[in-house]
Amino acid sequence: MKRTLWRVLAGLCTLATVAVWTARAQAQLSEDPAEAQARAAWRANIALIETPEEGCFHASYPNLFWEKVACGYERPRVYSRQPKVKAGETNVVGDGHDYAAGVTGLISRTRGSFPIVRGVKTEESVGDEGTPEPNEYSLQINSDFAADSAAFGCNEIPGCVVWQQFVYATDYISPGEAAVFMEYWLIFEDGQPPNYTCPSGWYDIPPYYCVVNSGYAITPDFPITDLASMSLSAYAVANGNDTAVLSHDREAYAVSEPDSVVDLATVWKQSEFNVLGDAGGSEAVFNPDSLIWVNVAVSSGSFAAPSCLRNAGTTGETNNLNLGRCIALSGPVPSILFPESNFPRP
Repeated sequence: MKRTLWRVLAGLCTLATVAVWTARAQAQLSEDPAEAQARAAWRANIALIETPEEGCFHASYPNLFWEKVACGYERPRVYSRQPKVKAGETNVVGDGHDYAAGVTGLISRTRGSFPIVRGVKTEESVGDEGTPEPNEYSLQINSDFAADSAAFGCNEIPGCVVWQQFVYATDYISPGEAAVFMEYWLIFEDGQPPNYTCPSGWYDIPPYYCVVNSGYAITPDFPITDLASMSLSAYAVANGNDTAVLSHDREAYAVSEPDSVVDLATVWKQSEFNVLGDAGGSEAVFNPDSLIWVNVAVSSGSFAAPSCLRNAGTTGETNNLNLGRCIALSGPVPSILFPESNFPRP
């Protein structure tokens, strides 16, 4: 108990520094800069508080404790495709063409946020399963395609890799109702073995995928103009629970399930985070002159700067922005930071 409390308190002191970037940006527009900074720090801190058990949870500012709520369960919508890296294109982020934060050890936590957002007024998700209506998008933290997992249904099968997504998705099941959840994948790089059957409860997506979703925490549909006050966090604990947390202004929502679904904690080395289309390889289309700075903070037991891994994204969804230069930052909360925009070219 003392060890857990110390770990939480230490995390509160360090990850709160990442929230300062967001707070400074919001303070420029807020009538009460001190209050904006306090809420930004709370959003960073609540994501560090472990949920007490499996299930779905909610917390409200300024409380730093989770209240259990009912989870939803539905057939999963698919939030990716095998990426086709488009390094030569400048007007697409995603589908492989994205930065990921890479570490030499193992990642235990990732927090994605948008410290600076300028000019974002409208967005719609188009293509494939995306709905061409305003404010249809997803926030995603995606792991690498990881081999050597002991996950049931994948271990000892040549060419089998696991992949895990932590997702906030608008209009997940019903219009106006969003969700926070995790999506788990078994991917057979050489095709599924003959006579292979996906684990019970998983969906078979030919020719080489098995996929299943966690239960989901029900959240409001937040407009794209709220991006600066939103963050998505993910953590994986070996022999414990994996958790996805969405923090928005004064509210936070979480879902936790056992890490043993794909044993991510034992193989997680890269994290991608971004705002993308809403399922099925769709594209989040922003209005012209949109600028978003993306911060991906990772915890791996080291203060060393993570690597800015270009073309290392693993999701199939995209947005219509252009990637800028990635900066790797060392310190108590190592992270990568990069801009993306769709300013007109001269």
